[in-house]
Amino acid sequence: MAERIERVTKFARERRADLYVYFVLIAHEWLAEDGIAAWLLPTEFLHANYGQVFRNYLATQVELIRLHTYDLTAPRFENARVSSAFVLFRKRSPRVGHRALMTTGGSLANPVGSALLDVESLGGVTSGTRPYLDSVRWPGLNSPGGPSYR
Repeated sequence: MAERIERVTKFARERRADLYVYFVLIAHEWLAEDGIAAWLLPTEFLHANYGQVFRNYLATQVELIRLHTYDLTAPRFENARVSSAFVLFRKRSPRVGHRALMTTGGSLANPVGSALLDVESLGGVTSGTRPYLDSVRWPGLNSPGGPSYR
């Protein structure tokens, strides 16, 4: 599987990544050119170091359209202790300077906060600050005085 991931995505696999990361990366080859994919995933890929491979994929291999994170204090699934992210992208190379809609809280149709995300900021971040997380206020996560809702 590691060789297939590297061949399909041009990225080395990350041994600590959850299986959903591998599944989405391998599914890339099933998606038609200009095809649109929509995924409901745990938000860990945004925060964890193992998510770097997936963030790089979103920044360089596809055109990210929208990234929505649900409120960390209001889980979407009764028996799951994880926050969810909706990821929507098109299988095509992103344009230089491409920005995607990043929303948070509420619902997809009625989010609490939104911002345009510089997609390039997703790639290459390995630890410490995550500039893409500062693009929008995250209900249940940000401290008072953090970035404002837009």
